[in-house]
Amino acid sequence: MTNPNAAKEKKLKKVTAHTMESLLSEMEGKFVPPKVGEMVEGKAMVISSNKIFVDIEGKAVGVIEGREMMESRQTVEDLAIGDTICASVSEIENEDGHMVLSLKKADAERGMGRLKELLTKGEATSGRVIEANKGGLLLECEGIQGFMPVSQLAPHHYPRVAGGDKDEIFSRLSKLVGENLPLKVLTLDPEQGKIIFSEKEALDPKERLKALEKFSVGQEISGIVTGIVSFGAFVRLSDDVEGLIHISEITWDRVNNITDHLKVGDQVKVMIIGIEGERISLSLKRLLADPWVGKVKDVKEGAEVEGVVTRVTPFGAFVELGEGLEGLVHVSEMSEEPVADPSKILALGQRTKFKVLAVDAPAHKIALSLKGIKEA
Repeated sequence: MTNPNAAKEKKLKKVTAHTMESLLSEMEGKFVPPKVGEMVEGKAMVISSNKIFVDIEGKAVGVIEGREMMESRQTVEDLAIGDTICASVSEIENEDGHMVLSLKKADAERGMGRLKELLTKGEATSGRVIEANKGGLLLECEGIQGFMPVSQLAPHHYPRVAGGDKDEIFSRLSKLVGENLPLKVLTLDPEQGKIIFSEKEALDPKERLKALEKFSVGQEISGIVTGIVSFGAFVRLSDDVEGLIHISEITWDRVNNITDHLKVGDQVKVMIIGIEGERISLSLKRLLADPWVGKVKDVKEGAEVEGVVTRVTPFGAFVELGEGLEGLVHVSEMSEEPVADPSKILALGQRTKFKVLAVDAPAHKIALSLKGIKEA
């Protein structure tokens, strides 16, 4: 039985030999071969599953084979007989008398040219994540590797980690390996090894603003907690939109540890309390009754109250008037005489009487006076 692969290989050798004879017969003068590493240009004359033979200006035959075929698969798949090929010389002559060619350098130059074009035009493209580290992601785009710092990730990919735990950041970034991300080229300096990509910049500003149009101040909406930091918690409201619950908007009580109230992955209902550009401010506590309002309803302006000094600062002293109810004695209300050091007038833990100057329930502020008591 005839082996079809052997027959195919025999036919390929016959075609190659015939082409070689044709090329040699057309050669005029002495051929000066290029040096190893130099770029040459030729036309594809034979293409098989594991080899490509290239006519180099009718003066030599080059061959691309093996690993070169695999590593330049995209270039090879798009190639047809007669197409021009740019390649670098790996070996002047192999045992078959062919010049061994490599597509790597040509692919790299073509890829770098494409990245330069993208940078100049400010256009977006995409790249595949091939590696993660604690500072960001390594991506491949147009056959060229570049770095995407954590700060350049889109909001929904940004690893918001309490305390900036680097191991946790790395764990979250590792989940992106293998994914294709939209990107723009920010910096392109291959000589210095600086090729920087940005996913954040690849998001269309008009589209981002359009995504915000469905949100409004006062709106109640559900979301998922995506990150917790020292100053608050981030909540994803849609695929491309996140908002922030500031630590002061988590509960009506004082919050010492955010994780006592929220954890990443929690589904929460929040109120939108502010939209400034692309920044959305959220609140949990505004959806709950304000206990402070009930506690302060019996505190009237001009009334005498008794309280305990809980903090003394350069601008005054804070006084606890009841559980969860606090007022401020400004330094100017401590004495008729100028006060340089409030701690010499009021001591921490001291219980005394004060006069209520003003009550601002929405702002949770009670203004007190010590000198008003003394005057009375």
